[in-house]
Amino acid sequence: MFAHAMNVLPKFYKEKSLDSLSKAIELWEGSCPDMPEAQITQILLDIEASAFSTQQVNASLLELLDNYVTSFPAGKKKNEAAHDQTKTSFYKFTIAWSSLLLRNKTLDNNQRFICKVLSGEIKYPQQEIQENPETYPELSTLLSKNYTVTRRGFRGNLAVSAGVWVPTKDLSLLGAHPSLGLHIGVRPGRHQVDLSLQFRFLNSPNFYTVVKDGLTYTTTYYFGGYIGADYTYYVLSTKKVDIGFLAGMGLDGFDFAKTEYNSNPDNSTATLFSFNANAGVRFNYYFTPGFYAGLQGRYNGVHYSSHGGTNLTGDAISIDLLFGFQGNATRR
Repeated sequence: MFAHAMNVLPKFYKEKSLDSLSKAIELWEGSCPDMPEAQITQILLDIEASAFSTQQVNASLLELLDNYVTSFPAGKKKNEAAHDQTKTSFYKFTIAWSSLLLRNKTLDNNQRFICKVLSGEIKYPQQEIQENPETYPELSTLLSKNYTVTRRGFRGNLAVSAGVWVPTKDLSLLGAHPSLGLHIGVRPGRHQVDLSLQFRFLNSPNFYTVVKDGLTYTTTYYFGGYIGADYTYYVLSTKKVDIGFLAGMGLDGFDFAKTEYNSNPDNSTATLFSFNANAGVRFNYYFTPGFYAGLQGRYNGVHYSSHGGTNLTGDAISIDLLFGFQGNATRR
């Protein structure tokens, strides 16, 4: 149906046969419900026939235009598949039609915005609306409402982090260590729950001793990590900024020797473990309704024992920079 539409619709347009265009689009949408290409073609026909109404300026229109520019072709290879050839024909058709509408018809600001997006003149629709709210008041209001729905509704969270782990007191003998992490969770409203996994690496700057299973290790080797559940409550949540308090608990640990260097066959790992209870603050800045950069700092209460070796009493402070995305995973 898509390929057939791209064969007949340009011919009807050249002939200015708007009734035939309308009937062909109706058959296309009937066979392929909710197909974005058919919806876009219908919008162009409505503008051409002066039948476009302000009621069509809604959330689905913004989503439709965003998806259009995201998949806008940057050039096709000669061995492209038949479906890609059809899509290329569609883009050529919409670019030509919207360009002619801009040149030959008197359009209001909303219609000009749509045609500029479809012709490729506007490459970032949301940014264009944000920078020119007085030109597109209806679209600006709509975008603000979408922001509110996206930022306050139930949504998933996926983030990566990079930071530093700084031990205190006698545990500071191990030295500070860089960390990398992955955070997956959900966020309903101001509440956020994440499963966090973080790894710490680089050897200790000082030698330390651990006694385990009858063996004494004097080493600088270090490879640590944390896995746990974190809860954040945002006391301030605006269009661009989140500020909240976080608390978490989980399992903390570090290897003090590589497994292959462990001479005791009954001891498969050379690891010290500790319960980690932590608390801190978090700040997020949103570049879009979904994509954000965050900064969090927290105090980690840990208790490591070297079983008669070096005194490792102390806690740790961690500071992490996060880059993440929040959104409705099912919808996307």
